[in-house]
Amino acid sequence: MSPEYGVNIMRQIVLLIVFIAVNIASADPIKVGMLAPLSGDFASYGKTMQDGVNLAVKDLARAGIEVKAYFQDACLGAGVNTAVNDLIGLKHIDAIVGNFCVAAMPIAAPLINQHQLFTIHSATATDKILNASPYILSINGAVKVEAEKIAEYAALKLRAKTAAIYYIGTDFGEDYQRYFNERFSKLGGTVVGSYLNAVGDNDFRSAILLSKAKQPDVIFAVHLGNTLGLLLKQIRQVGMTLPVLGVYEAEDPSIVEVAGKAAEGLTFYRPDHESFLENSVRKHFVTDFKAAFGYEPGVLAANAYDGTILAVQGIKACQRAHASTALGDCVAAQIKAEASIVGASGSFNFSNDRQASRGLILMQVTAGQFVKVASAH
Repeated sequence: MSPEYGVNIMRQIVLLIVFIAVNIASADPIKVGMLAPLSGDFASYGKTMQDGVNLAVKDLARAGIEVKAYFQDACLGAGVNTAVNDLIGLKHIDAIVGNFCVAAMPIAAPLINQHQLFTIHSATATDKILNASPYILSINGAVKVEAEKIAEYAALKLRAKTAAIYYIGTDFGEDYQRYFNERFSKLGGTVVGSYLNAVGDNDFRSAILLSKAKQPDVIFAVHLGNTLGLLLKQIRQVGMTLPVLGVYEAEDPSIVEVAGKAAEGLTFYRPDHESFLENSVRKHFVTDFKAAFGYEPGVLAANAYDGTILAVQGIKACQRAHASTALGDCVAAQIKAEASIVGASGSFNFSNDRQASRGLILMQVTAGQFVKVASAH
């Protein structure tokens, strides 16, 4: 496979050049699925992923490759298995090209393993996800890496000595709070309080009053979407003006819409794609995405786009080679073998534990906009 992929061929840019070169348009469409919240507090994340997949499907069609995409509104609990069973048993998908909710992957892993289904996880990966299946790759890296970076920012840049952590009660939240705590402590800091909220519980007032009494230097907020917006408002409503740090999913317009001025100064790391704007894949992705959907694509949209292109490209390569191994094994091996992949989400490759290795960019909300502060590689 070519390391550069996903470009609009209508502009004579290389899109899946390996397919075009051998003229392998297929009569049978490739079928792919996506798991993401399409309703509720986190629906904005599911929507942007869905748009990323749909744009990839359009670009693949221009290359003569028919792809059908199926979207499941699935995130937590028993609904995940129902969704995966539907995708496998009724839709007969060839791959899962995007998943948002960290909690979904460990639940779905037994079915993924049973059917040897190649799967891409679009959000940062917890330890459980990285250990769940040889068929799951995380296109967005690991929670551990990001959590340690934000802890270093708190201790070394902000000179914070104490921190309070507010985190969502899932593996996602627990891994972030654990790795932040460990790194912050090694750098001489102390976590003076950790406050867990269940998914859907958006009342933080009791925890905020408890942490306010302990006067932390900084807050690390492991929440997202409307929930994070409400947390920020409630923090500022009690007069707390200390810095608030978040995770990469803080880069979502819904947070600023809900929090208003309370979002000002929110700081977080996200995967680096800005350094690769000269990459023609990225340029055309951004242009086409804004033209199609009317807004700027974020990390998850780019990840979903790249995940779809990667999976389809891998499936085609395995079919062309008449691979003797299971399709999921073959596709995973094809993608992991690439030394450098250049796509809409930047430049990356996959490490031995199946997570994408990427640089990080420090971002901050300034005047209601997400503004780059610095890079950290």
